[in-house]
Amino acid sequence: MKRFKILYLAPHFDSRVIDGASFRSKSVLSFLKKKTNLVHVLNRSSFEGFCPQKRHFSFRWIRLHRKTFFALKALLFSRHYIQTKHIGFVFRFLCCFTFLFFSPSIVYINFLWTYPFVRLFCSKRVVVVDTHNYDPDWWENLESTSRWSWEKRLCRISKQRILEILADLPKNTLLVHVSQEDADKYRTHR
Repeated sequence: MKRFKILYLAPHFDSRVIDGASFRSKSVLSFLKKKTNLVHVLNRSSFEGFCPQKRHFSFRWIRLHRKTFFALKALLFSRHYIQTKHIGFVFRFLCCFTFLFFSPSIVYINFLWTYPFVRLFCSKRVVVVDTHNYDPDWWENLESTSRWSWEKRLCRISKQRILEILADLPKNTLLVHVSQEDADKYRTHR
């Protein structure tokens, strides 16, 4: 039986299971570790030691909550909100370092919004993307329940960025879905 080196990218996940995505990530990771001992995990715990997360950012007299800071940054630069929140400089640096020295043959990516940051390293590797949800619907639902116009705009930007990522995804990329309904919806984009 051939052993593959697997890089498991989960920037949203640390050792605590706090939501459905974390539970799913932990389950998939434990399954992969049973199949091979060559799994390298790059998740939130990997880079918190390099860059401790602060709950608030202080700019002299302005004190912003972390989520508000990333929402404003995403709006200002027309970026995907969750991508802006979870993937910073340290994560990008660790990705480059890991690809160069671990040299995985399979890259397992959690969430579509993680793909753009590893696209350059994935040309000769098997890429698996765990979508977790059908993102365009998720952002539409959030937009419909938002009260503020800036929140609605942020949802529209994030949805548009996901559709751009889907269009940019190579045809040979494997997508893993939570449900058949999600699989059918993603199939319309491929």
